[in-house]
Amino acid sequence: MKPERSFLSSQAAPFFTVGITGHMNLPEGSEAILKEKVREVLRWLKSGRVKGCKEFGEPLGLKETQIVLISPLAPGADQLAVEVALEEGIPVKCPMPFPAHIYREATTFTGIPELTANRQKQFDALLQKIGPENAFPVRHYDDQVPITRDEDWDIKDEEFRNLRYRATGEFVSAHCDLLIAICNQKERKDLPDQDTTLSSRSHSGSRRITASYINGLRPGILPIPPSLAWQDNGPLVRIYCPNKDAGADALATGHIAIWHSEDASLHGGGKQVNHEVEMKKLRELARRLERLNSDLKKVTPRPANVEKMPTPEEGCGENSKVRRLLLFVDRVEQLAARNNKVAKVLTNLSYVVGFLVFLCLAFVQIGWYIYLAVAAALFTGAMVVRWLIRNEFNTFQKREDYRAITEGMRVQAYWSFAGIRQSVADNYMQRLRGDLAWIRSAIDSLIFPCDEIAVEYDSISTHGGKLKRFQDVLKYWVINQEKYFSKGVYRKSRTREVLSFLSIVSIAASASLMLVSVLVQSNFRGLRNEVVWVLREYGLNSGFEWGMIGLGIVAFFLVSNYRFSRSFEVRNQRMKLGYDMTVFGIFKHWSFRIAIGLVLGFLAYAWIYHETAPNFAAARDKYHDQVTSFAKAILLALAGLWVSYSNTIFAKEDAKRYADMRGQFGAARRKISFILREYEQMIIKDADLAELDTMEKGIQQLFLALGREALHEQTEWLLMRRNRPVEPVASVR
Repeated sequence: MKPERSFLSSQAAPFFTVGITGHMNLPEGSEAILKEKVREVLRWLKSGRVKGCKEFGEPLGLKETQIVLISPLAPGADQLAVEVALEEGIPVKCPMPFPAHIYREATTFTGIPELTANRQKQFDALLQKIGPENAFPVRHYDDQVPITRDEDWDIKDEEFRNLRYRATGEFVSAHCDLLIAICNQKERKDLPDQDTTLSSRSHSGSRRITASYINGLRPGILPIPPSLAWQDNGPLVRIYCPNKDAGADALATGHIAIWHSEDASLHGGGKQVNHEVEMKKLRELARRLERLNSDLKKVTPRPANVEKMPTPEEGCGENSKVRRLLLFVDRVEQLAARNNKVAKVLTNLSYVVGFLVFLCLAFVQIGWYIYLAVAAALFTGAMVVRWLIRNEFNTFQKREDYRAITEGMRVQAYWSFAGIRQSVADNYMQRLRGDLAWIRSAIDSLIFPCDEIAVEYDSISTHGGKLKRFQDVLKYWVINQEKYFSKGVYRKSRTREVLSFLSIVSIAASASLMLVSVLVQSNFRGLRNEVVWVLREYGLNSGFEWGMIGLGIVAFFLVSNYRFSRSFEVRNQRMKLGYDMTVFGIFKHWSFRIAIGLVLGFLAYAWIYHETAPNFAAARDKYHDQVTSFAKAILLALAGLWVSYSNTIFAKEDAKRYADMRGQFGAARRKISFILREYEQMIIKDADLAELDTMEKGIQQLFLALGREALHEQTEWLLMRRNRPVEPVASVR
């Protein structure tokens, strides 16, 4: 099966990336078994099985999502994996230490003279099948700008050459969702060999790549920001292969092991627990990529929004990658809007159903017990529908995820449009390694490699053309986002005010209604005298009982808090987890909360009805209904108050965020407009080229800073949606 010439189609979609590293000199007779193992792993991503390794479990099920292999195309393991991928119809991207025509002359291919001709021939043949446009040199940390002249690629300099090899290996490690390593590393923590003649940065080889995948990238190798949680998604799959001249070995060629990165140990627990958690995370990545790619088939770019994009110009034609990113943003925005509408309708219906349930319960109080069944049916039906939409159709989750991808890709598109060589995935959601790391992976795949997109900007030959670019970014991004947040401030503020008004009015009306009802239907003075008598004669007993209940509740919380505080002093992680789950796990479950509410309601009713003095049976029968109704109204009013307060605070926080971002984009618009006018005057006056270059870089830095602010805002939004600020956000520490 022949893969597409270029996997980035006219309508971009995220893909799943597999990296490869390993020996250059494979033992004779090992290729067949190694190819079979690589094939099993690649097929497992779709629907196959990996024989002899139960740790893989069920296939990932990638059917709608394109799988892409990234390989430096070195002899040995790299080329072996490429051959298997091409046979399986999987596209290949080739990050290389040098441009292809220089790379084939490096020691990778010429180090063994008798193999040079064959290796170069194999390299040329595979590159032709892959497509030369899918090969690119990796940018090193030392490069201020990408190297473009052949004479600057000094492949005879050993230090320079090894730095490029190391950067290429780290690039593969940093940009794959799953890494296949065909090597002789037996244990996960085996350290690479050290060569005292080389600097620390210039050590290369498959052992270095696996080490970076497990322990994180080394600073000073790639021009990307550091990450404290470096491996977002998948494991390292080690396929054992001894050295070419190695003797007998305990491990057979082709033996497979799954290793996880060191940051996976942050979850706590043993090796098996970490493995289960990380594999679950990988499956979640595959599931969400599948869901997004399946949904993308349902929408096409809207003509009205296409007209709002920058017009085709120098360096950004109709088929440019930046334009395809903007079209992708438009499609995901449509998906987010659809899910948002469904989520809003469902939320509003849930409030209506809740009101109807309370109304039915009110009818039950006056003896119409048929409404108890109606209330139960309404409540059960609403819960089932909400569960299906939330868990089966994932409406709420997709709304949040698609909005996050939209914002990230919008920033990425305009960064690239302005010539900024930064990846959003390297600046986005560092705190959210868990169920949202897949978004970083999706964004990373869409702009892979980042430098390749910025090449369009580099093709602009004049500062006048770059000024036009910056003006378009200001118009289509900054000004449009300022308008968006301005509308958002109005909507959220209106929501906050309406919720606050309705909740306070409703609570005041219900409380006053019940109070007036008690006063009108009762002899207030007689009721007061009777209550005073009851308190004097029987208050000690009833007060003591309720005091003991209250004291017990307070004591329970104090002890729980003490145990939780002490858990910080316990070194054993499992004991800490046990403390936290014991203390707080039960409180979080909805059934416990309902049970406590029912018990307290029953106790309150029993006290009101049975604790009235026996000598005042008539008074009890006369007033207990009113007192019961009043107590119920107070409880409902308190419930409504707490719920409305929660929603009001949530809307208030949203309004504040929108207002802050409106101010941020408004300030950016004013500042950048002023700077662009000055830049334009410098161009008109034919200022010194160095000054123009400095101004250009300064404008890019402003766009970079603004993009990071937008990404931070989106991260905060996700944190608020996933864990509402007015609720406890974690059951364990």
